[in-house]
Amino acid sequence: MKKWMACVAAVSLALVGCGGDSTCDDLAEGNDAAVDQAAACRNVIDESYFEKFSDDDVDQCKDALEDCSDSDKDAIKEVADCLKDLPKCSASDSEPFEAAHSACYTALVTKVSRACAASISSSSLKVPANYSIAR
Repeated sequence: MKKWMACVAAVSLALVGCGGDSTCDDLAEGNDAAVDQAAACRNVIDESYFEKFSDDDVDQCKDALEDCSDSDKDAIKEVADCLKDLPKCSASDSEPFEAAHSACYTALVTKVSRACAASISSSSLKVPANYSIAR
């Protein structure tokens, strides 16, 4: 499940930034904020929570967004904002962090178009099947 969320994060990154759009940068910032919030749980939760985005990831994100509309990108920006607001993870109880992290992506299922989801799925950034089922 946690690796799946990391895939979703990568895919979300892929969804969001064409041309001068800053969506991919926003998502990278959101992901990096989530990594920082997860720091206390390094030995408790899946290692995928600690993967920061590289410049290459941002470039892949921008390439994958060719078939994404402005509303698709807005949905991804909402994910980025959600990730920036995650609670700090506690090694004694990681569930609140993990649940909040998962919730950031839940709405994405109904907000991203099929064309955008297909573009992401065909990119080098893979999306879990559940997130490919777009509106």
